[in-house]
Amino acid sequence: YISDPEDLKQDSTYQEIWDNMIINFLAESLDVVNDNVWVISLGDAFARQYDLYATSDGHSALLHRCLGMLLQKVDDRIYVREKIDLMCRHSSMSIPVNRLGLAQGIGLVAASHLDTVLEKLKNILENAGQSALQRFLSFFSFREKVEDVDDTYAALALMYGYAARYAPSTVIEARINALV
Repeated sequence: YISDPEDLKQDSTYQEIWDNMIINFLAESLDVVNDNVWVISLGDAFARQYDLYATSDGHSALLHRCLGMLLQKVDDRIYVREKIDLMCRHSSMSIPVNRLGLAQGIGLVAASHLDTVLEKLKNILENAGQSALQRFLSFFSFREKVEDVDDTYAALALMYGYAARYAPSTVIEARINALV
């Protein structure tokens, strides 16, 4: 992660460009390796890094994206579901950069596992959902609780958006046609 303020003064998009290059390099490397056992082993190694990056939101956001790219290449649905759960547990949705990294990571997973991602997002929505009356009453007593729910809804909106961006259009079209 870029920590030299002078680099960021020269070009504010420098960090974003660097992060994108890392994600592209990872994607190309995983395609070249093409070994599911090795990819899963790397995914487990990525997962162990969350504790290391707990206090660094920028690093954590990049880790979400890296793990999302890796999960895109894995065929094991159970493994993918477990790692998506891990990503969500280790994300601080109240911090915008972390929320964005999680959404981008989840979107990358959706490129190959749209149904698994949609199932997870539905579960998050159900867990965060409160009736309008409960939200209204909590507004007067526990303002922080309302903000937590709002952060979750903001993260969900981003995750749905990135899932739609990265998922194959043919799969999305088929799901829409099935509903209509």
